[in-house]
Amino acid sequence: ATVYERDGPYWYETEFNDEHWAEPTLGAPEEWRAQVSLPPGAITHPRLAKWISPPAATDRAAVVAATFEVKGQPRDGWLRVLTTGSQRVALNGYVLTEVQEALGTQQPMTARELTFDVSPLLRRGSNVVSILAETPGEAPRFLADLEATTIGGEKTYLATDAAWKGAAGFVEDWLSPIFT
Repeated sequence: ATVYERDGPYWYETEFNDEHWAEPTLGAPEEWRAQVSLPPGAITHPRLAKWISPPAATDRAAVVAATFEVKGQPRDGWLRVLTTGSQRVALNGYVLTEVQEALGTQQPMTARELTFDVSPLLRRGSNVVSILAETPGEAPRFLADLEATTIGGEKTYLATDAAWKGAAGFVEDWLSPIFT
């Protein structure tokens, strides 16, 4: 088969002969720009959050939540979440995502960060962020931070730490949990 025929090996197969490809050359450096649909702080703000896990969480599932105040009319905001398993994330009762990869399997979970533009969900006054995670065979761990900016430029920053509330298992009302 020739290079241009489809019945030969593809470029990603070990049998593919790439001798006809031109040698790569190093050109002048390029400045790449891209439009990102997130508030810039979600990318540039250093992570100040700490890994947390509810004390009673021994394996499978847990939920953590925190309440925070926005002292003015919100302009924009972002939320970064990193968990060690499948996750459900909500702000003020609105589900942002339900990442259910490998749910019901016994394979090890790798932590994956998700970033959200939460600007339309923020409200003046009290707000609640809640995260439910499920990991097979180990206690779920959480790392999250959020920043809200008001129209006047005042910033509210929230990061996972010992002040967050949590519970083991599948909490019935995980969207707006009340921990005692």
